[in-house]
This record gives sequence, structure tokens and C-alpha cells, in this order.
Amino acid sequence: MISRNLEHGGGRGIAFSLDGDSPEEGFLLQEYVEGLPYSVSFVAHGPECVALGLIEQLIG
Repeated sequence: MISRNLEHGGGRGIAFSLDGDSPEEGFLLQEYVEGLPYSVSFVAHGPECVALGLIEQLIG
């Protein structure tokens, strides 16, 4: 699991968490999935969502 700060973006404020940990105020827990880093851009309105693009991120 990883802990993400809700006030940051772009990978800032991310840390690994132990299973069973509860998130601190202002954070959320997300499952960590090993693999290639990708990003998706989308627009949503109510129950409708349309993907605009998928990008492989060149990181590391």
C-alpha cells in the first residue's frame, strides 16, 4: 500500500505504508501495483467519463 497526500500532485507526498495502517488526516491509501508507469487524462460529468489520452511516463 502507498499513502498519498491529498494536497499534493505529481508524485509528491507518496510513501509506502504497512498493510492494516489507517491513513492520516489529509491522506488516502492506494494499492501499489508494480509495472510500467502510465498516466491517463480524462473528463467526467456525472456518471459519464471519456479518456482523452494515455501516456507512458519516463521516470527514474
